[in-house]
Amino acid sequence: MILFLTNADTELLCLRTLAEGLPESLGPLRAANPGRLGGVPSVEGVDLVAVRLLGGRRSWEEPFDRLVAACADASVPLLAFGGEAWLDRELAEASSVPLPTLLGAFDYLVQGGPSNLEQFLRFVSDRVLGTAHGVEPAIVVPECGLFGSRERWPGRPTVAVIFYRAHLVAGNTRFVDELCDGIEEAGANAVALYCYSLRSRRSDEPHPVIGLLER
Repeated sequence: MILFLTNADTELLCLRTLAEGLPESLGPLRAANPGRLGGVPSVEGVDLVAVRLLGGRRSWEEPFDRLVAACADASVPLLAFGGEAWLDRELAEASSVPLPTLLGAFDYLVQGGPSNLEQFLRFVSDRVLGTAHGVEPAIVVPECGLFGSRERWPGRPTVAVIFYRAHLVAGNTRFVDELCDGIEEAGANAVALYCYSLRSRRSDEPHPVIGLLER
């Protein structure tokens, strides 16, 4: 059994979408938002634990440390990741698998979406548990981009709608279309853009989404 804990609801949505189509040989999959569990889940009967914490260890600090200890006591492999597009050092150090395995698995989570999450599960099962499901490379989705194509009417103001890339890869974009429709009905042009994070990797560089807005 693989236990997947993530406080990213978009990932839980993806996991629910793909759960029934997973190979039976992957075994049962348990997934939950750790912040809603009210404690540390048992690792009894669990073969592998994967944790994704938006906000890092401090977002679930004391329970996470107890989970790390429980996995160590039960010899259950643990892979822990942060919510950014780069590896969280503190969580990586708490993991019990080799760094190359952690990095390989993390690439699937960074790209996101149902297909990449399935490959993530196959990857960790093969590399950590010794199965032979086979994996495909991660499907790459740009960190930032334009969503959809809407007509821009001359003389109208333009309103940008910026949303997280996680909604795009989860297929949760209906609210974006509805918001853009409302903006256009109010007499403005709507431009929808997605991005992985609103924070730049370097403080001396403008966020990539700014370049898209300037087009």
